[in-house]
Amino acid sequence: MKKHINFRNIYKIPVSFWLINGLIIAVIWASGQIGFLSGIEPNWRGLIWPPTGIALALILHSGYRNLPGIIVGNFLLHAPHFSAVGPPLVIAFSSGLTTALAAFLLDSLSFQQNLSRLKDLYRLIFFVGIGSTLILATLESVAFLMVQPVSWSDLSTIWLRLWQGHVLGVILFTPLFLTWLNHPPTRIALPKIVETVVLFSILGLMSIGLYITGERQIAYLPFPFLIWAAFRLERRGTQIVSLIIISMAVYFAVSGSDSALSRWVNTTPDATWFFMIAATITAVTVSIANHERQAAKNELQAERDFAQQIMQQMGQGIIITDVNHRFVYVN
Repeated sequence: MKKHINFRNIYKIPVSFWLINGLIIAVIWASGQIGFLSGIEPNWRGLIWPPTGIALALILHSGYRNLPGIIVGNFLLHAPHFSAVGPPLVIAFSSGLTTALAAFLLDSLSFQQNLSRLKDLYRLIFFVGIGSTLILATLESVAFLMVQPVSWSDLSTIWLRLWQGHVLGVILFTPLFLTWLNHPPTRIALPKIVETVVLFSILGLMSIGLYITGERQIAYLPFPFLIWAAFRLERRGTQIVSLIIISMAVYFAVSGSDSALSRWVNTTPDATWFFMIAATITAVTVSIANHERQAAKNELQAERDFAQQIMQQMGQGIIITDVNHRFVYVN
């Protein structure tokens, strides 16, 4: 259930509201700076826009009371890039309203924030990652038109880049934040820690190797390690590994090096975007599918243990199960 704040008497709003929204403003502004840094062109958004995904995760987790921080954060983020106050206001309120709309849509579809089901991931991707971001990219394109009229070809390019950034921001950062917000840290066994350190070390060495060799044919080399993380490090670890791989791709886009891989990334932004989308969706899908498989396995084992206890207590009996091996009759 969403938490609401009564704005009729602003003086009675708790201090925690102002503190939380102040923190959200800082998070939106900082993540937006990262988005601008990931741009291939100067002062232009990159192929990933983290504020969109982070804002959606915060609304889903804590409610619509976070909207003021999201709107103000987006305004402060975009205001220095425009000479007039109108465009950043349009962008800020568009971001807030479309985020609220996306959260409402997911709630109406019985979306579970822990992302333990594949159907929740599909709803996030298709209804929000692809759906509501179309509206947001269109409204932001209107804001750019308020500053300077552009041709239809330039407008289509602007719209496409804005939409691509929002899509990747939702698909990468919304699951990342929801996974960590809804799954508090637990104790990790020593072998798992060692395995995690080994995996992250390999990814670090691989990023250096990709930068030195610069061969674009090996750009997809991190994918096997992404699958490794999905099966072994569960959802939280997989999200971190996916973020590292995406960061590697962004780094090659903005590093300005003369390697073949960097030139390929810069001259084919759409291919780079598809690479990042493929890496992100692969990581999240495999990790959630593995979680569902493990949960079903544990449930079936619990059913078997229960049946064994019953048989031991009554000696002889009749047990009937359905097609999913769940008990429907015991005598």
